[in-house]
Amino acid sequence: MRLSSILAPTTRNNPAKVKDQRLIRLVKAGYAVYDNSAEEILLTPLGMGLLAQVSGKLKETFENRGAQEISGNHNEAAFALMVRVLKTQDQLPLILMEEKNRNIQLTAFSAVEDNVSTQMETCLQTCREALLSRGMRIFSLKEVISSGERIAMVVEGDKKALGSRDGLVCPSCGWKGFTSSPMGKNTVSHGGKEELEEIYTPGATTIVELCRQLDLPPSQTLKTMFYAMDNGTGQLVVALMRGDRDISLEKLSFYLGGVKLRRATENELKDAIGEVAGFCGPIGLPEEITVVADESVEGAINLAAGANKPDFHFRGACWERDFKADMVRDIAAFGKDTPCPSCGEMMDKGYFTELGAFYFTRHLSEDYPSLNYINENREKCYPKVWRGTIDLEQLLLSVMGYGSDNLAGWSAFDIHLIAALSREDALFAEVEDLYDRLSSKNLRVLFDDRDKKINSKLDDSVEMGIPVKVLAGKDTSGGMELEVWTSEREGIILSPEDLEKHLFTFK
Repeated sequence: MRLSSILAPTTRNNPAKVKDQRLIRLVKAGYAVYDNSAEEILLTPLGMGLLAQVSGKLKETFENRGAQEISGNHNEAAFALMVRVLKTQDQLPLILMEEKNRNIQLTAFSAVEDNVSTQMETCLQTCREALLSRGMRIFSLKEVISSGERIAMVVEGDKKALGSRDGLVCPSCGWKGFTSSPMGKNTVSHGGKEELEEIYTPGATTIVELCRQLDLPPSQTLKTMFYAMDNGTGQLVVALMRGDRDISLEKLSFYLGGVKLRRATENELKDAIGEVAGFCGPIGLPEEITVVADESVEGAINLAAGANKPDFHFRGACWERDFKADMVRDIAAFGKDTPCPSCGEMMDKGYFTELGAFYFTRHLSEDYPSLNYINENREKCYPKVWRGTIDLEQLLLSVMGYGSDNLAGWSAFDIHLIAALSREDALFAEVEDLYDRLSSKNLRVLFDDRDKKINSKLDDSVEMGIPVKVLAGKDTSGGMELEVWTSEREGIILSPEDLEKHLFTFK
């Protein structure tokens, strides 16, 4: 491919208003143009070639794990296909793969739930290893959101990167996660059980003020938060959380079946338990209110909790003896003041770029009632399903972010042939002949035959990251001389004959 004949708008200038260094390099290398007004990355022919390489290598990885590629205009092509095809259990398990809108979508169907979990973890690990083998530092982070549990495949980034996600990093042990990542139980013990005692706590509507008045650490207090289900019923839900932790609405929603939640209004609180905002507690709640306790609350004793009475709290509240819950789950949210669940050190804010996510699909029978099969006992069953999505655009940006050596492993070209001669030079014809000979050997060659200064061509070649760079110029006697660069060798002087003899070694 000749650079003079394709659209490759390389530039030395940064795109306007762009702070993401990965995108800056993508644009400067001629792989893309950025449309600020639409916040859209427009790939050039060179960029499309690189995207095809990235996509092709990943699809090959998934195909080796049994994935089969499909295509369709339907937004949910895999489900639309399986509704019409799936009839009997012997057609499962099955992994379908589709590339659309710069994403690779995996949808897997199985009759056995254990197989689904194992299959998903295997595909995730295979994908992660494929990226690790090409020099990328990939992490798998678990989180719980209202629609389900998911595993995000991420790289560390910065807040200026497009699509950056806030997270947390432990500076001591390296633990990484999101605000709704699994936390663990970590119940705090406070000696033997005390008697339940009602205490006057005027104005103690916050954990800070309550701790000041009672001289207690936040871990020995109990938050009682009221929420209403935003589904038309107005049903109230109470979340119980240790005072030194925050509640994750994503987790709480997930464990309640994915229902949307909102903070209960003062009128709703008044109707349920009276005018006690700021002094709510778990003792003596009406039976119709659903109570969900965080795992850190289960088994806790000697807690300070609201007495459902203005300006009063209970001291010495104990799990089971004084209060209980309908459900115990991990509903805690991580924050910058939350201790690391691995080593207990305080965590720092971190930034991640999500390259993909793997998750289970819930309520399949409700969403796709026709997607079923007959098992060996002639019973109608619904398949178990997991999904995986790889964001090819973010992956492409991350590939650029790791520098030339990493980019070389994904390049759509084997050799970057750069003419250090003008078209008017008699030797230029020999460079063109070399390009033809290299191309005839099934090597993918990008030939920079543009009328540009050699320094500009060399700068462009660094940004493009092609594994072998060959500079064709003139030796002292007027003949053609080749200077070769690879990731392992720099500035090797060869004749055209020597280059062709050793080119597969360089490749």
